[in-house]
Amino acid sequence: MSNSKLTLTGAFERHYRIEELRGSTVVAYQSALKLWERLTEQPDVRDIDNIMVDNFRSAALKEFAPYTVNRYWGACRSILRRIGPQETRNPWGLGIIDHIPAMRPCKVPFRRPPRLSMEDMDRIYLASCRMKLPTRNVPHPGFWWQAVVVMAYYTGLRLGDLLRVKWSDLNTQDATLFVKTGKTGVEADLPLPEVVLAHMDRLERRNERIFQIDQRKFTSYQAVLREHSGVDWTMHDIRRTACSEADRVRPGMGKVLLLHAPQNVTEQSYLNSFPELRETVEKMECPMSFRHGPKMAMRSLKEAKKVVNLRPRDFAVPTCPPAELFAFRDHGFTFNGIYIRVSRRICLKLIETFVENDGKCSQLQLWEATEGTSFPVTGGHLSRRGLARNISRCRRLLCHAFGLPEGFNPICPTLLDPMTKSCRYELLLPPALWQAAHQNEGAA
Repeated sequence: MSNSKLTLTGAFERHYRIEELRGSTVVAYQSALKLWERLTEQPDVRDIDNIMVDNFRSAALKEFAPYTVNRYWGACRSILRRIGPQETRNPWGLGIIDHIPAMRPCKVPFRRPPRLSMEDMDRIYLASCRMKLPTRNVPHPGFWWQAVVVMAYYTGLRLGDLLRVKWSDLNTQDATLFVKTGKTGVEADLPLPEVVLAHMDRLERRNERIFQIDQRKFTSYQAVLREHSGVDWTMHDIRRTACSEADRVRPGMGKVLLLHAPQNVTEQSYLNSFPELRETVEKMECPMSFRHGPKMAMRSLKEAKKVVNLRPRDFAVPTCPPAELFAFRDHGFTFNGIYIRVSRRICLKLIETFVENDGKCSQLQLWEATEGTSFPVTGGHLSRRGLARNISRCRRLLCHAFGLPEGFNPICPTLLDPMTKSCRYELLLPPALWQAAHQNEGAA
């Protein structure tokens, strides 16, 4: 045996089978080792005894909750067992240390898992219409957040797994969503009720993932939605609520919905409860705002003490209006018989370019359309900044002229070519702006 110093981190890197661990597990072990090194000054593994472990326990409890301390020590103890003596209960021990130190478990107080009421779910869903972020590749943030809430409730997925699902995983014909959990590695085709598919239809498939966003940004945006809804909630609270609802419908189905790892031979090799899971999901209590759309959402809104004002146009899928509805002049344009004055010539030219190209334009098309104006035609950093500034002016003009709901993005940026990172823009307006007029003409 070498007399050179061997720290717990060194033992993990040299003697532990890291290649057999999942990436998230490796990160958890590294976090535990950083805490151990900081609180114990990196002792040699042969010098670790119960007194040193008890001091580590006392110091860790000053910074972390009891459950977290137990979890960190579990990772450290697993490494110590690997280099511990070979015996009946530790057949894979390497014998580097003579004994495995122990820690007295921290007492974890029982807290009943929080469960959101259907009224709380309604308030969260309705408050989504007030969200202004994210805006990239999203016509209206309200559609996006409502789809997140509905999908999270009926699948019970963890936040990381929810943000990883792709459009290719969605099977609309069989009404299923294929998922592979990052924590347990379980694969399954989760059944989706019609209300989930209806919300998926309101999203446009511009990205590979259904919810294309970084998890840290999602958490920061979620804090804004929490303020709008007036409900203290997390995404894991929705997961707990889904589990409780599934178990209420049929005892034992909560675990099946959450895709927890099998604990015995029967669950691993014989039991398949997914046919019953579809029946369970269909019978789960559905918040009123999920199921009935704008009309019932407004009724639910009154019961929720007017969380936010809703209009039917907030729920219509945006698209580019037909070109024949526009008539452009020198100082403005006419849309569906209504004249809108535009003070900036460049904004008028940009809107006209969108209409001529069926609502979709690349940066190059917009640059070329500005010939004869004060806007620079050539590309470059300054040109991109100027283009973004003028498109922002067009957004404000359209929102004011058409009375669009708060947070609506009438000119949405999208990626045209992921390889070159070139960008394009799309003109998107609620169909209610022109469809209502056509319906009135037909009725007359």
